[in-house]
Amino acid sequence: MTADYDAWDGTDPLTALLDASRHYAIHVRLLIDQLAEARLGADDVGRVEDAMCEVAEAAALAVAVTMGLRRHVRREVCPHYNLLTDAEWAPARDGALARGRAYGCELQPGHPGLHTAQFQESPVTRRGEWLRWGRAAGGEAVRELVDLPYCSALWRGADPRGLDDETCGLPAEHVGAHAVNNWLGEIPPGENAVTSQ
Repeated sequence: MTADYDAWDGTDPLTALLDASRHYAIHVRLLIDQLAEARLGADDVGRVEDAMCEVAEAAALAVAVTMGLRRHVRREVCPHYNLLTDAEWAPARDGALARGRAYGCELQPGHPGLHTAQFQESPVTRRGEWLRWGRAAGGEAVRELVDLPYCSALWRGADPRGLDDETCGLPAEHVGAHAVNNWLGEIPPGENAVTSQ
């Protein structure tokens, strides 16, 4: 559904979302005993499953755009992730990357500040397009799409010609460790030291 939605009675979208959520929860609680006793045929089960999947997807999107989501992942990865709305993705669809189902924060776990996930790369500027979300210092929710250059940290590979050198895949001035070779951590000192490009 990509059409603009006008909340009933001119209510703002947040109030409309809260009201719709409360009404849905109340109706399901009132029906739950009757549903438990109902005899469902194969078609009924499929219809209920489809409806509940639609509700779950809508609920996940509402949580994502207002607060962000969390998942259980290994300790080396930030557990926060988010989704893009159709309206957010529309201007970026002609970029170098395909649309993802979800975008995990690419910063180290426990990092300060906003969560950050790349969702696109401009084929013209070779800059990343990033979704950033979280809580600002004052506690208010922040969600923004920003175009940022990549971090200039460089990891020197074994090839003396530099054919296997890797740059950090995070945005410039990111907090925490660098991400090189799909590995998030401090780049070891010595031969493979972090340098500027």
